[in-house]
Amino acid sequence: MNLFQRISKKAYDYITGGNLLNKSVYSFFSGWFFTLTRNKKTFVDEGYRGNIDVYSIVKLISSKVADAKFRGVTYDAKGKEVDLPPNDPMNITLKRPNENDRQQQFIEALASWLLITGDYYIYKLRYISGKDKGKVNKLYYMPSQYVQIIGGGWLDPIKAYKLIIGDQEVIFPKEDVVHIKYFNPNWDISGTQLYGQSPLEAALKTIQSSNEGVNAKIKAFINGGVAGLLTGDNPDMPLSVEQVAQFNEMIQNKLTGSNNAHRISGTNGSLKYQKIGESPADLEILKSLQFDANALCKVFGVDPAIFDTEGASYNNKKEAYKALVNNVVTPILNLIKDGLDECYEGENKYVAYSIAHFPEMQQDLGEMVTSLEKAWWFSPNQKLAKMNEEISKDPLMDKIYIPSNLVPLDEISLNLDNTLKNYDYPND
Repeated sequence: MNLFQRISKKAYDYITGGNLLNKSVYSFFSGWFFTLTRNKKTFVDEGYRGNIDVYSIVKLISSKVADAKFRGVTYDAKGKEVDLPPNDPMNITLKRPNENDRQQQFIEALASWLLITGDYYIYKLRYISGKDKGKVNKLYYMPSQYVQIIGGGWLDPIKAYKLIIGDQEVIFPKEDVVHIKYFNPNWDISGTQLYGQSPLEAALKTIQSSNEGVNAKIKAFINGGVAGLLTGDNPDMPLSVEQVAQFNEMIQNKLTGSNNAHRISGTNGSLKYQKIGESPADLEILKSLQFDANALCKVFGVDPAIFDTEGASYNNKKEAYKALVNNVVTPILNLIKDGLDECYEGENKYVAYSIAHFPEMQQDLGEMVTSLEKAWWFSPNQKLAKMNEEISKDPLMDKIYIPSNLVPLDEISLNLDNTLKNYDYPND
């Protein structure tokens, strides 16, 4: 360690007190990549891509998240939110983050990777020259199942990011990547806590059970629902090897497969059928699949009533969709907003989103309008802000309007006293 490094470390220790937490966890790593759990890719392949329930749930949530309206805003000297003009570079980038994606596709991808792997990464491409040099030009999402974190020791736990796909390894500087993750309680000196925990981590066995249930159902359908053995009827004269081979070939060609289900085939041999399996209904595979589907819904915070095609009433589904927006979609939108805000850190530009147009929010909107109508102490612009609507530039919209029929309580008391004094009481 040279003199400059010793001075820098001493100054850092003086300012921060030495950050004992980082020392205890990250002291062993400097320039090493933190292990990326293999489950990240498993969740993509066997979860989202290989399980109909996981796909349906993630698609439902991410599509709803992507339906929100994002726009760029800034704040004036008084701290008032001001919409950026449509031709501002931030709004242009939000509308078309890169040459491959539009806003809705980009947001859906971020939400999907967060839900599947517990992380999302944004790569910031900057202008390299001109008046906007160093500012964000384009935004790209990165495949989180292939992104590894490179450690820099306890002074700088995250030094860079490495993208590994096949034989390709590319290192991205820390300042060019935004990483947003779910909470991960699994702390260790391998840096596991620096990655987010996927909701599917808790549901790994359920995914396996669901996939195996589907496989069992497929096999049962191929076999016509019930499995068994064909054997010679006379134990004293067992079938020869050639006969067994012929029977197996006949079974394969004439009895197995969905086209041969429940097909009857004759033979001139003396045979006996021994049942060794049960139908999907007898094995309760279908009930098990439904149980797994409901469990996966629970992991993502989704009410199973949304996917119920028979039992759920209209009102139950309506409430389920409303809960989806409030309890699942909105928190994800906030995490995506945080990541996009970080992309423009230092430029006094921020992202705002609106979900007022969601059908699930229309009832709440009506109740809010009725409530705000009576809240005279808010200016019209404050009411618009509470409804996540665009604020008017008309200065009259910043004034507070007091109802003309309202008078102070003390004036009412004074008028009442005067009325009582001047009242002509009748003689008893």
